[in-house]
Amino acid sequence: MREGSETTDYFHVLLHYQKLEAALHANCFSGAPNNRFRLKGIRGSYIKVGLDPQEPQLKNDMTPNDPGYGLKDPQDYGRFYSESSTELMETEQGCYQKYYAGIKDAIKSGADNLVNPEDVVEVLKILELRGAVPMVRRCQCLNPFQTD
Repeated sequence: MREGSETTDYFHVLLHYQKLEAALHANCFSGAPNNRFRLKGIRGSYIKVGLDPQEPQLKNDMTPNDPGYGLKDPQDYGRFYSESSTELMETEQGCYQKYYAGIKDAIKSGADNLVNPEDVVEVLKILELRGAVPMVRRCQCLNPFQTD
């Protein structure tokens, strides 16, 4: 953790399920692009880099009505790697506005929610867990801002 920081700079959480193990980690100390997702399985691995394009698109005056809104550049598509091949996998077009409209419909008219509320609770538990135990107690943390 950075000296004086009140936020978690790094976390690494291991989740154990009956037939699956998941490792989640994030940090704010990267000078290079990171994998956004890395999934490993018995048939191969899927790797996705880059962030969602919607925020920078909005900052550049693109609107959700523009045909290219929410589309990623092909260089940022995910890639599936198997023992014998590599396959570029086009990223679906994003649109946060549709998500929030779906929440409104679920609240007002009882429509199906796009995200299961139980899943939301589980994600919140993980997010709370990542800040529960200060990392300084479990590892030696290097301060990238230290000059000596």
